[in-house]
Amino acid sequence: MRSGPPPLVSSVVKTRSATGDPVFSTVAHSPIFVQTPAVRWCTSQLVGSGGSLQRLYAARATRSVDVPTGHHPFVARPDLVAEQVLALR
Repeated sequence: MRSGPPPLVSSVVKTRSATGDPVFSTVAHSPIFVQTPAVRWCTSQLVGSGGSLQRLYAARATRSVDVPTGHHPFVARPDLVAEQVLALR
């Protein structure tokens, strides 16, 4: 969450920090995908967040992959996931 768009993060942190929930008061570190090669999946059949939001988050990864699946590409198309994971080596 802390690696999201700054206005969104600021809004959520202000709202949630008041609850005293430690997950929102912990010092943020660089997301792992900034330090380590990563793939972000963009699924064409996902209706919840839409393609543009997926691509916004995917832009921060080493690369993004569009796959013709719904929310769980590793269930629907494990062959595509395995191919991309092996390509990270």
